[in-house]
Amino acid sequence: TLFRSLEPDGSLEPLSQYAHLMPDVAAARSSLKAAEFALKAAKGGLLPTIGLTAAYGTYYSDAAMAGFKDQLDGNRNPSISLSIAVPLFNAGKASAAVARARADLRASEARLQQAESEALSDILEAERQCACLGEQLKAAEAAARMSRLRQKYATAEYENGAITTSEWTDACQDRAQSECELVQASCKYLFQLKIMEFFKDGIEAEKE
Repeated sequence: TLFRSLEPDGSLEPLSQYAHLMPDVAAARSSLKAAEFALKAAKGGLLPTIGLTAAYGTYYSDAAMAGFKDQLDGNRNPSISLSIAVPLFNAGKASAAVARARADLRASEARLQQAESEALSDILEAERQCACLGEQLKAAEAAARMSRLRQKYATAEYENGAITTSEWTDACQDRAQSECELVQASCKYLFQLKIMEFFKDGIEAEKE
């Protein structure tokens, strides 16, 4: 039957347990990780920094006074320096950067929660619609079978003169109406299955 040809197979199992793998949720999770790294970097601005510099040269200021090798052999000038920078005057700016990073982190956490909630809601609604339209399709198919039988019997009775032309026409019209409703129910259910496949494709992409 048409319903069986459209009926979802085992690959379209309930997807609500995979809501956290939806692309929007994955994107929000990536933004949250970026905000966490940004906060760590901002906190680093409050710490002192240490710099180590090493140099090796000669005391000669004019290379014409001696050959380069003689300069290095008799006039070596090695040096090394250690520097520590403490963010005293920059403390206000660094603290503000940390505060902004914390606010961005909280906003990212809120966006992730919202994305997870919306993804779960969308999937549950899609599953509910799919189940509802599947039941409607079953009912439409059953009604179409009954209308076909009624028309068959009405045609036999009409040929035997048991019913009037008007009654036979009514049976034919009922058959046409039920077939139309079956086609509509089938199209709606097929469209909903495509929506479920869209969710499934997005989830499979995130799994990979």
